[in-house]
Amino acid sequence: MKITYFISVLISLISFFTSCVGEDVFFVEVLNNSVSFDRQLRSIAEDEEFAINVVFRDSINQVIENESEFTVIYSSDDETILEISQEGIITPVNNGTTIIRVNASLGDVSLPEIEDEITVGKVTLSESEAQLKNNEEEVSTIIRNGYTPEITITNQISKIGIDSQEDIQLKGIYQNLKKQIIDVVLTWESDDSSILEVNNDGILIPISTGITTITASFNNIESTLEIEVTEDDSVVVIEEDPVETTEVIGFGMLQSNSSYDVQGNFQIIKENGVTTLILDETYSSSSREALPDLVIYLSNATNTNNGASFISEDITKDGEQSFIIPDSINPDDYINVLIYCRRFGQRVGFGVINR
Repeated sequence: MKITYFISVLISLISFFTSCVGEDVFFVEVLNNSVSFDRQLRSIAEDEEFAINVVFRDSINQVIENESEFTVIYSSDDETILEISQEGIITPVNNGTTIIRVNASLGDVSLPEIEDEITVGKVTLSESEAQLKNNEEEVSTIIRNGYTPEITITNQISKIGIDSQEDIQLKGIYQNLKKQIIDVVLTWESDDSSILEVNNDGILIPISTGITTITASFNNIESTLEIEVTEDDSVVVIEEDPVETTEVIGFGMLQSNSSYDVQGNFQIIKENGVTTLILDETYSSSSREALPDLVIYLSNATNTNNGASFISEDITKDGEQSFIIPDSINPDDYINVLIYCRRFGQRVGFGVINR
């Protein structure tokens, strides 16, 4: 599936650039108006609508705020599968795959068309969410069947004292095939009620010492928890909320904006409250050996680190690596990942953050 993330219209060229090591080279900067989707879709649920927008960027990838200057026309290759309004509202009609197209113009200048191939399936899956999956087969299965519904017991209790006077209530959440948390009534059962009982509200009632398994169920979906009843009243171990959460904030592809070769993919993810910039195994740079003090920023420009937020200087020449983004930095405030030679104040490479 071919998806266009970033298309440029060539207007004029400027050449000048001095490398970090003092060698005179020429660099061609493309001045352009650029249009891209604000969020790329891989699929849309058959019972949902989805609003997409396009973003326009200028020659240094700054977002152009005055979008009213542009004329935008949306279209669907097959309206028996997907319809799209001129406000960018996508409505599924039947299962299948088709292409949504956007044609934009600024006055008499037409920008190259952008497109997104979208499948109508069980879930709405963005391209950034698809990037988290193991492979295309997994993505196709999720689109076709949805996620596997599951129950998670959110307070993990491993031990309880037999004479405990405290009411300990198990809690759980149910996630449907779209991974939405749905408010349902769970059924609680104990494998051995002579050791530990559990009532309809999930409250544990210790009877005798031993180990048994508690099961939470709904619509043939189950989750289990092994609990030991001990003679020591003080032993109650509760591990709150084991549910791991991962959110893709953005992703993109690195490219050179200098005489040095830079390539590879990146992601910005938030996992269990920690935001991380990840360069994957495709990342490589010919610049590390030649350049001292190579660093990574989040930036709103491609040719300067003015106003950029420093992320890390611990960059290796190639291969997968990750950098924690401090809580004080909000990735949503930036549109680029920027690789920069800090000592000599020169750009090396960048990547537009797709969301």
